[in-house]
Amino acid sequence: MNKLVVPGDAATTAHNVMASQGLWKLAVADDLIIPIIAVAGVWISYVLRSPVSKSLILLDVFFTLVSLAVEAVSKLLLLLVLPFLKVSTSASGMSE
Repeated sequence: MNKLVVPGDAATTAHNVMASQGLWKLAVADDLIIPIIAVAGVWISYVLRSPVSKSLILLDVFFTLVSLAVEAVSKLLLLLVLPFLKVSTSASGMSE
């Protein structure tokens, strides 16, 4: 994703994303792997720490899962970039 995004230049970034849509989707999918793997880490943490204090670990699991859900949704929202760019490029092509 670092090669597609140009800091401070939205037009170049939009052009790069539209030129490499497959790479953009792959980068988003790659970003989604981390929250998915983290769920396994939360489960392992729960199993190992639940004998100590079940109520505290459940609170920890709850907040961690909420955090991971928010992260996953924010990554999925990156996929909405493509339809907006398609609409804006087709609209700019009509005005020329």
